[in-house]
Parts: sequence; C-alpha cells; structure tokens
Amino acid sequence: KDYAEKTAPVRGVDVSLKGFKPHHRIVNEIRYIDYSSRQLQDSMTPAQVLDILKEGNQRFRNQHPLPRDLMHQVSATAQEQNPLAIVLSCMDSRTPTEILFDLGLGDVLNVCLAGNAMVGPRVLASVEFGCSESGAKLIVVMAHTGSPVMRQIVNAACAAQPVLDSPHGEHFPYLVENVAPSISEDDKRQYPTLTPTEQQAMCDRISRRHIIRSIETIRQESETLSRLLDQRKVGMIAVMYDTKTGEAEFIKESAIGFEPNGD
Repeated sequence: KDYAEKTAPVRGVDVSLKGFKPHHRIVNEIRYIDYSSRQLQDSMTPAQVLDILKEGNQRFRNQHPLPRDLMHQVSATAQEQNPLAIVLSCMDSRTPTEILFDLGLGDVLNVCLAGNAMVGPRVLASVEFGCSESGAKLIVVMAHTGSPVMRQIVNAACAAQPVLDSPHGEHFPYLVENVAPSISEDDKRQYPTLTPTEQQAMCDRISRRHIIRSIETIRQESETLSRLLDQRKVGMIAVMYDTKTGEAEFIKESAIGFEPNGD
C-alpha cells in the first residue's frame, strides 16, 4: 500500500491492486488498460493495430496470453465499444478471433459467414459501419486451412454436372457462385484426379486466392471503405490461418491502406 500510494507516484509508476481481503483495508484498483478505449483507438494507426494482431497471434502460439480481468472489461465496455479491427472470416468453431489474436472484450468486430468471406451488400454494410461509426482501423479478411465449407464448395464447383439439389441446403449454390471466380479452369480439370490430401491442399490454395480477391472486391464495391483506405485512415489485409499450427500468415502483398513506411 505504501509503495502504491507513495513510492510509485514519485517514480511515475502505475500500480494495480487486486485480491486483497477486507482486513487489509486496500481497495481493489486496476490501473492498466486491458481493453480498447476511445483514447487508445484514436491514437492507433492501421499498422499499429496490425502489429497488435501479429503479436497477439505469437503469444497465442507460445501459450503466453496476456492476463486479463474479464469482468473489469465487461464493466469498462458496458457503455460503449471502441474496436481496433474488423475480422471478416469463415464460419468455423476452431477460429475464435479473440483467442487466436489474444484480444479482449471490445477489441474486435467479427463478421463470420460460411465460405471464407462472402462479400455482398450486407457484409459491406457491416464493415462500413464498423469503420465509419465504430472507428475500427483495420479490416482483416481471414481464411483458414482445412475448411469443410470450402471443401464442399470446391467439390460442387468442380463436379462434372452442376449440383441442382444440394444436401447442404437450398442456399448452398450461392456460396459456390461467390467462390467460383477464384477457381480456375485448370483447378476444375485437375481436382477430380487428385488424392484427397491433394484436393485439400488445392482447397487451401483456393481459399487463399479467394480472400485476396475479396480485398479488391471490397475496395471496388464500397465507396465508403475505398475513401477510408485512400485516406490511410483504415488498412486492409488478407490473413491465412493454419488450423494445424495456430499460425496466422499476414499476406503482405494483399495489404492496402497503409503508409509507405508501414504506418
């Protein structure tokens, strides 16, 4: 208590106090920011947010997540949210963004749809709102290896005959239609001749190709996001997550909206 009240202030040190019993007569006080505040959000550049995600994924893989007071985050974010990033990804139970990038409550907005980012009016409206209203500085378009959805999409796209009555539901053809431009004619010819392992490798390559294409689609179809990208207020990048290693590959050649020096 003496250090917190006397020594620390003199040395410019903030001290958090937690877990003391009543007889200690010390008030619990968390004096660090473990969530995204408005002040933090305003001060960040897209490149700095990108670094936060890279460092978070490294901590995740090293099994050294930041200690977080989750109920403190609940209280601190109850009145408003100030997300740093938007992650547009495929619907999959193995890819929870907050865990993969070691983030806290209020740090990220998630848009999850089957098929590695089906870019359409509803998705664009969500991303536009997240950047222009909620203040997110980075858009991540993320796919992952071993996607069951992408495997079925590619199976259907490369079939000799079109699938008219899909066992995956009557709306499944819309997913196939959306991903089809990312599947080449060579892919369609080769796919049926490959082993299951080789087919999965091709699906992963198509997933990667699709998210890179989605980056350009987002820019072309949204004037709002295109303007924010041109003004360097928002950055956008494709990420390929490996479900076997836990590593998120940030695809540098897909990045747009960043300053030439990386900021």
